[in-house]
Parts: sequence; structure tokens; C-alpha cells
Amino acid sequence: MSLFDVNTVRQDFSGLHHIVHGHPLVYFDNAATTHKPTDVIKAEMDVYQQCNANVHRASHYLSSIATQRFENARHKVQHFINANRPEEIIWTKGATESLNLIAQSYALSTLQKNDEILISPLEHHANIVPWQIVTQQTSAQLKILPLNNALHIDTQIVQQHISKKTRLLILTHVSNALGVINDVAALCKLAKQHNIITIVDGAQAVGHFPIDVQQLGCDFYVFSGHKMYGPTGIGVLYGRFDLLEAMPPWQTGGEMIQQVSFDKTTYNQLPFKFEPGTPNIAGAVGLGAAIDYLQKHDRAQLINYEHQLMNYLLNALDTFSDIHVIGSSKQVEQPDKIPIAALTFSHAHIQDIGLLLDQKGIAVRVGHHCTMPLMEYLGVSGTLRVSLSFYNTQQEIDWLIESLHNILEHAEDKPIYCPNTPPKGLQFFVLDSQQITSKLLQQKNWESRYRLIMQNSKQLPPLPTEYKTEANRISGCESEVWLISSFDEQSKTLQFWADSNARILRGLLTLVISYVNNKTPEDILTTDFQALFSTLDLAHHLSPSRSNGLNSIVHTIQQIARDYVSEI
Repeated sequence: MSLFDVNTVRQDFSGLHHIVHGHPLVYFDNAATTHKPTDVIKAEMDVYQQCNANVHRASHYLSSIATQRFENARHKVQHFINANRPEEIIWTKGATESLNLIAQSYALSTLQKNDEILISPLEHHANIVPWQIVTQQTSAQLKILPLNNALHIDTQIVQQHISKKTRLLILTHVSNALGVINDVAALCKLAKQHNIITIVDGAQAVGHFPIDVQQLGCDFYVFSGHKMYGPTGIGVLYGRFDLLEAMPPWQTGGEMIQQVSFDKTTYNQLPFKFEPGTPNIAGAVGLGAAIDYLQKHDRAQLINYEHQLMNYLLNALDTFSDIHVIGSSKQVEQPDKIPIAALTFSHAHIQDIGLLLDQKGIAVRVGHHCTMPLMEYLGVSGTLRVSLSFYNTQQEIDWLIESLHNILEHAEDKPIYCPNTPPKGLQFFVLDSQQITSKLLQQKNWESRYRLIMQNSKQLPPLPTEYKTEANRISGCESEVWLISSFDEQSKTLQFWADSNARILRGLLTLVISYVNNKTPEDILTTDFQALFSTLDLAHHLSPSRSNGLNSIVHTIQQIARDYVSEI
């Protein structure tokens, strides 16, 4: 195309044209997964409709066609990332499985006691936990690299941490939480000078700019199809041929063998040695179609358009005094970052903002983004992540900014509670459950119901800081929740106090506690919370993780009641 036309491109993505809570969908969660163009969906359907057969294992016509399409997709991936040969492309379920394969095959078979693996806080959990397990298996050591001031993995810092025992350098090409792009070519060049193997997580890179593994000089490179407009359940492991050839199989089964007897098994050649069982044939073909789709566009135009979108977003966010964008200046230089903005708020909780944005039809991600070590490194519990794609528009960003202004106008001018000035003691209190429920049911829409839930949070007395301990924290909640209880011997009733750092959860706590405070354990156990939640239609409107958190609160209260019933 001569000029990039976002409206024409959007016609290729049917999933973008939904109405959510009465508003057109604004999909800003592209770092989690991208939408799929019609070409990809059709390619997958065609596999099942035109050549539904297993690959490599039969001589009939359908199997031949399926095998041809399957292996053709492998060749597309090879050329897409400029691998030296197709045998260097291993099909997996995704980047996560690719990393586990490298860890349990290459690393487990080569690492020795006290060998060192260099890794940084930028990594996704999928590129941390496999190496933790390997160090436990081999007695090797993980060495954590600090980031530079721009939150990148810096060659000088890596150089300072390299020792004679360094064997692996674990790298994210692009941070899924911040969007920063690391200079992988320079880092791989440094590693090669010290005979260190490089393992690069490219899940966030491949959908945004061209990848050349030979130019990067990496030893392993992994990515997932669903983050580059391809199907879910299909991923790629690129590895240098000599390394893959020397690696033992990880998983076993059909196709990865040459000969099997009860005396001995010999293994298949690459790439099949690492592809046991029936593969995701349609997924591989769909990934090939996603590559075709990207390559039929001018990649430079896509990059430039995303860059313009990012700067438009940052300029708009700069008008807010109470929004902080982590790791970004007002203007982003082109090779430094993909279009991701990680936001924190001075006077509002990210979970509350994310939920209210959803009521405006805006899909964003809130939480730690599977990067808990990075959040700890940054000193935050989580962020609200806005992640863009070339199918997003400036008009969608305008709606996000307008919605944020509207939401923050109704936010508290100060935190819900001040940890430095807790109440002197815990006082018994009563909440009117019928009044709370009745007012919620009177709301005409869910946006107003959410606002009332947050207003109800003011009825819940704040919990003193000394009670906000790990022992009192309820697991399974999206945000932090603490709960304590007391039993009155005279009335044989229970009293509960609770708190959360998210207003929505405090409001839900207010609702739940209104039904259990000053009730006997037996009364609490006969309370039908699921019927209550169904009446309020909470299950339909709360996210699965928030519903799980609400259920965890109820289960904890019920368990406390059971304990007192058994004692009585």
C-alpha cells in the first residue's frame, strides 16, 4: 500500500467491531494477545475443511496436502526471522513451552554446579521460573542484572557481571510490561566474546518490527503466534543447528523417533526430534498466514504509524498531573520502545480504573503482567498497561483520555485510608445489608452500580496498619485484601473487619460484611452468597479474577464460621 490507511486495515479484523457495555470496543490489550485478521482465521478453517489429516504419517492425498501446508509454514517462519535453515525452526505451543524446552534440554544437559545464568528484572515469569528450576536441578546460580536508568539491559552492566562461570545470558527483546527494546545484537555480540549462550524472548518483538536472528547473533530465539496476529497455541523455538543437534529430546512420543524396540530407541532428525505427537497443524498454517499478512504491508509504515500513535498517547497523558508513565519521556525515540504505556495513579487504584474503563468499552490490562520481580524492582504493586497496535486509532486514544478525565474527576482527592493515622482501636459496627442491596438494584446500568459500590467502600471502617499482615491477607484476590474476626462469647456472634487497597474490592467487602457481621456462625453458614451475587448479576459483570477474589473472601469467612461451630 502506498500510504497506510488504518480504516482499511481495521476491516481485516472482525473482532474489533464489537459493542461493549454500550460503547464501541477499544482494544488496548495487544501485549496480551492481538486480534486475528480474516486471512488467519480462514487459513485455519481451510485446514479442517480441505485437508483434515495428520502430517508426515500417511501417503494418502489429504495427508500429503496437510504436510505440504504444515512444512510450508515452517519455511515461512524461517524466512520471516532469517534462520539459516528450516531445521532450526521447532514448533511449540508458545514462547513459554519454547523456553521450558531450552531449559530442560540444553541447560539441564550442560550446566554444572556453580555455573552462572545472567538474567534481569525485565523478564516475564515464563523466562524466570524455568531457569530457577534448572538451577535447583543443577546447583547452578542465577545472577540478577540491574537495569540502567532508562530501564534497559545495558552492555556495560552485563560486562561487569560476567565471570568465568557465566554460561547463559537470558534476554527479553522487548519488555511486555514497559515496552522498552533492548539492544539484543550488542548484548549477543558481548556474550559471544565470552562463549556465553544467549536465549532471547522475542514474544513482544515479532509483531512490531522485523527480526533477523543471524544479524542479532543469538543462539536461541522464541516467540508465540498469538502476539503477532496469529493463532493461540502455536509458538516457535529457533535454535542454532549445532546446538539443537547436540541437545537431548525433552518430550517423547510418536514422530520424534526413528526406531523403537524394548532394547533401544533412536531419535528422529531435526526438527522432528523436538516435536512429539500430533502437532498443531492448523495453528502452524495460521501462523504462516499471519506472516503473509504482515509481509503484504510495508513494515516501515506500520512501525512509523505505531510510533506516531505512541507519541500521541504520551502527549495526551502528559496533561494529567496524577498519572505517571513508567519508563517513558514525553516523546519516545523510534527504536527505544514499542507502543506500550505503563501507568500508575496518585489517588486511585489501578484495578478500579481498569474496571471503570471496561464500562467505557476500553480493554486494558491491570496488575503485575507476569513480571512480579520487575514490579518489585520499580517499587510498585502493578500498573495499568495500555498496549497499542497498528489497527488502533487516534480517535480511540481520545476516548481513553476523555474516559480517564471523567473517572478521575470522581476519584477521591486522597487515599481511602492513611496508614500513618489508623484508628485507635477496632470498634463494633453495623451495616444495613438490605439497604445496600436495594440501592445497588436500583441503579439503571452497571457503570452507576460500580460507582455506588465504590461509594459504599466509605462505610467500611479502615483497618489499622498493624493488622495488614501476611497472616491476615486473603490469597486468591486480584488486589490485596486483609480480614480479621472476633467472637463475642455472650451473644455467640462474629464480627469482621476488612480492608483492601482497591475501592471496588472495599465496596464488595462492605456488601459481604453487611450480611455476616453480628451473626452467629450458623447464620453465616446458611447465608446463600451465590444467590445474592446472582441477584446483583455480579458474576456476569466482574472479571473472572475479581470473581475468584470475591469467592475467596466468602470462603475465608465461611471457614472462620465453621471453626467456631466446631468449637461451640
